[in-house]
Amino acid sequence: MNLGPRLKTIYNWIKQGANHVVDIGADHAFLSINLIKNNKVNLVSNIEINELPLQNGYKNVVNAQLTNKIKFYLNNGLKNLTLNPVPEYICISGMGADNIIEIISNNLTNQPHFYLLQANTDNDKLRKFLFTNFFTIKDEMIVYENDHYYELMMVEQSNVLVNFTLQDLYLGPILQTKPNDIFKQYLLEKYHYLSALPLEKINSNLKLEYQVIKDFLYEKKWIN
Repeated sequence: MNLGPRLKTIYNWIKQGANHVVDIGADHAFLSINLIKNNKVNLVSNIEINELPLQNGYKNVVNAQLTNKIKFYLNNGLKNLTLNPVPEYICISGMGADNIIEIISNNLTNQPHFYLLQANTDNDKLRKFLFTNFFTIKDEMIVYENDHYYELMMVEQSNVLVNFTLQDLYLGPILQTKPNDIFKQYLLEKYHYLSALPLEKINSNLKLEYQVIKDFLYEKKWIN
């Protein structure tokens, strides 16, 4: 089964030969099935907070005959859960920034080499949490899938606080250094959307984001 651009990015970030990968919000288990079928990792643990998506993923894994390599947990993220062996990667995707922040904050025993993150909302809020809690963003990608833009981050635990700018928060510290056509189109669409909003509907955060995007677009000469 083929992966879309979003899951393919996460798949490509995981190094060949990883021992244990955790996928939180695994849904249909497509990522874990591809990781195991291609012999990229030894073990995947899929975690869901609700029974229905857990069962959907489990059925696909049964059909793929991979139940010996893919485990399932019904749990609120990693709260009060200790996995063995300790995972090298923890993937958290397809949910809001607040949920991702809560999952990372509640993970007290399963410290991975990397978090692979994709928030559906408030990426600036997620980045601020990471920057102020000793995490470093090692890589970022933006992809376009099913009429939506998705920002993805590879994150590593650090022992120093990261200095960051408003551009780092709203544009991404890596994304702004390697802009591509998808990133350009994403910013242009967001710029035109924000500029068309009535002033009474724009809160202070949106105004700040709009100004940061506008300044960047002018700097790159993507608008006149």
